[in-house]
Amino acid sequence: MALPLFNVLRSVTLNFNKNQIKDSGIKTLGFQISKCYELKELKLKLEGNKITELGCLKFVENISKCTQLQEIFLSFREINLSGETSDQIFKHLEKLINLQTLSLILIECIIKDIDVQKLANCLKYLTFLTSLNLNLSQNLITSEGILALGEVISQQQIINQLKLYLCNNPITAESLNELYKKICSLKNLEKLIIDQSKIQFASDQEIQIFQETLSNTNKIQYLYIKITGLENRSTFINMMKSLQNCQCLDHAEFIFSDNKIQDEDLIIFGESLSKLQSLSSLTLMIDNNKIQTGILEFLTLLHYCGKLSEITLDLSQNIKFISNQNIKNQFYSFNRLSQDTIYKLSKSIRKFQKILSVFILIQQIFIYQQCDFQKCFQNYTKK
Repeated sequence: MALPLFNVLRSVTLNFNKNQIKDSGIKTLGFQISKCYELKELKLKLEGNKITELGCLKFVENISKCTQLQEIFLSFREINLSGETSDQIFKHLEKLINLQTLSLILIECIIKDIDVQKLANCLKYLTFLTSLNLNLSQNLITSEGILALGEVISQQQIINQLKLYLCNNPITAESLNELYKKICSLKNLEKLIIDQSKIQFASDQEIQIFQETLSNTNKIQYLYIKITGLENRSTFINMMKSLQNCQCLDHAEFIFSDNKIQDEDLIIFGESLSKLQSLSSLTLMIDNNKIQTGILEFLTLLHYCGKLSEITLDLSQNIKFISNQNIKNQFYSFNRLSQDTIYKLSKSIRKFQKILSVFILIQQIFIYQQCDFQKCFQNYTKK
């Protein structure tokens, strides 16, 4: 592999996912990159190849010579990076003392607590970090590793963007909330992304800690939270109440699929969002929950978000919770419910004077009158 122009490049982005690259290929690539004396930005995806931990180690050793790097994105998957391998890899990465943005995607890499501790130790040397993105999903991380990571993150006071993907690890809610406590100390945090799918809160106290996290990080402008598989509805309710403190929030994405959210929970959520006067973009995925007509009041509450200009909602697979209940005292028939709801929903949408784009994904929720709703929605968008 000959790349003669590498020595003058300032930015390199390569997507080699799902190929047949072996250790010899990745070693050669790393050697060539090490000659990029002007390189500031490196983004490399290597998932789904035939690279072993030895090839990965040699590659990182080579790129660690590019001490002028300011941004690095590395993506590996299904490589055994535990033990001595991770120790050497992170020792090489800590040489990149000028890094401002670090993104490590290490999914299914058999990462254990001891490896996370080594990663945390590496972060201590990267004192210029303002953006940290760690995807450690589907590994073997427990409370010990999370606590070590949180302790170091809390010392990186200039971080303003933090992304943590920790799903499918044997992490307890208690240790996760200790991590949230540490996040609270990041006074300059503006963008927070948390993916904690399938992690359960065990007590009201732990829920309160999470609530305090959102309350204290009041400078956040971009917030992404993904929580699925909740058993305790109070978790959702308390978390939503705390959102009203995020007064600088401009862009919010919430993935709450496959929970047990009901109408009253959604209304509480709407009440919190209605107090966010800076909110301009909202994405809410609440498919496969127990929501019925509460969506109408939720949309009505959003009218108070004065700057809201874009809404994306996914309400699919909620209809079964209506059809399976005895609703004859409230509605004459299921078909009548659809007509009334469509009318109210389309009328509610029209009240958004400043909406530039509204995407309502309602697969399966207005099955019988889908065409009527689409016609009503199209008439609104033409105005």
